[in-house]
Amino acid sequence: MSLIDVRDTIDRIIKAVDGKDIRTKALIETLRRDHADIIAAASVELENMALTKVVNDVAARRSGSSLPGQAELFSGYSGIRQTIVVKGAGTDGKVTFTRKAIEEATAAELEAWLTEHTQARANPPGKFAGMRKLLDDARKVGGAKENTIGALIAEKRRRDLSEG
Repeated sequence: MSLIDVRDTIDRIIKAVDGKDIRTKALIETLRRDHADIIAAASVELENMALTKVVNDVAARRSGSSLPGQAELFSGYSGIRQTIVVKGAGTDGKVTFTRKAIEEATAAELEAWLTEHTQARANPPGKFAGMRKLLDDARKVGGAKENTIGALIAEKRRRDLSEG
């Protein structure tokens, strides 16, 4: 049994109420009471889904003092995420996904992430305005293509202080 069985069972429960509204809490109670064996068989998959959601929720939190030096580095930018998921290619040519701290991502990786999150998804245009400004400011600094966002913004801060 797998997650597909859980989904099929949920579908049957919904259809069994014959068009009547069923609250999520009631549906889950029915699933647990009448189909505990299906849940138990898919428990690892269900746990992985839940943990993935928690990891994504935490990673999407705006950066703050939890990361040493990051609060100062990204002050003046709104909505900066702690991490982004970077798409790449493994040695076998298969697509890989790596979670990177925002300050360790390159400008190209951040741009690809922004493209994925603004064009391929139905997000409001201004949702990632702070991330876009961060990328724009990092690009203005210039430097080697493999420079990280953290290094580029640190250089921007250094230049701003020397000019000010």
